[in-house]
Amino acid sequence: MTSRPKRPFSVTLLTVLVFSFSVLYWLRFYEAIVFWSALKMRLSFPSPVYLVLTGLIWGVVGLIISWGLWIGSAWAPRATWISTTLFAINYWLDRLIIADRGTWVHRTVFMIGFWIIVFIIIAWSLTREESRLYFKST
Repeated sequence: MTSRPKRPFSVTLLTVLVFSFSVLYWLRFYEAIVFWSALKMRLSFPSPVYLVLTGLIWGVVGLIISWGLWIGSAWAPRATWISTTLFAINYWLDRLIIADRGTWVHRTVFMIGFWIIVFIIIAWSLTREESRLYFKST
């Protein structure tokens, strides 16, 4: 019987990153419910329902993927790529449709760089030989 490989540091780092995003979206979910009436008065678009749903969806997805990465599930790398791509699409659609146009231009360059770094971290974390062995061993 072969022993299970130790979780690589790169996978631990990625897990913490995914879990952190999940926590932020759980906070979004919570705050949208707590401040529902204030949001309803101030926002005509998007509705507080949008904030609740996106907080819930990305909070759940983040927890599931964090757990899969942490325990080394074979499905976790693919799920990480798919969910990150969907999250990025959601983010950019959100910026194009909902965001304040006054600040859009100033933050765009930073956010393009941010998303490039996120995808580099994921690629670095999941394509290393030790990471592939870690996910194959389950």
